[in-house]
Amino acid sequence: MEYKSRKESKELLTLRILNSRLKLPEESEKYYWSLGKGFAGEKLLDVHVSEKLTVDSIIINDLLIEHSNMKHK
Repeated sequence: MEYKSRKESKELLTLRILNSRLKLPEESEKYYWSLGKGFAGEKLLDVHVSEKLTVDSIIINDLLIEHSNMKHK
């Protein structure tokens, strides 16, 4: 099975660097932790899917589909 490895978003990476250097405002800190937990959950799901999926497949992460000027992720 082929799959594209998941990488942290630029936003999460930026917030991680800023958080290590200064005190983030409360809302930004909550958002940072939320992004981090979401990323960790996605990585965990990747492991479970790759272990359980038994047919030849291609897994596509972070697919962005645009339709009628609307973005759906």
